[in-house]
Amino acid sequence: MIKCGLCGYEFERGVKICRGCHGTVKYGAGGLKWLFGIIYGTVIFYALRYVNDHWLTIQDKIALPIILCAFVLGAIHAAYLFRNQVKTVKVVAK
Repeated sequence: MIKCGLCGYEFERGVKICRGCHGTVKYGAGGLKWLFGIIYGTVIFYALRYVNDHWLTIQDKIALPIILCAFVLGAIHAAYLFRNQVKTVKVVAK
């Protein structure tokens, strides 16, 4: 059972709307997976630049797919890390 962060109502995983406060229930990493992907891609980019400048030459057509794979790996890693995160959001009418 999961407790709503807004009203404390308990519900099972998979519910999309809280029965207590009628807030929208969101699961997972959300935007964090894109942030992790950007961080992973940036770290790999600078690591490849360092290797290219100091040890051996890496061709651009090899580096880009490696950076894209790192981005995807970061997004998957964040989705895995935050898979149990549950957030309830209530939209306020204007």
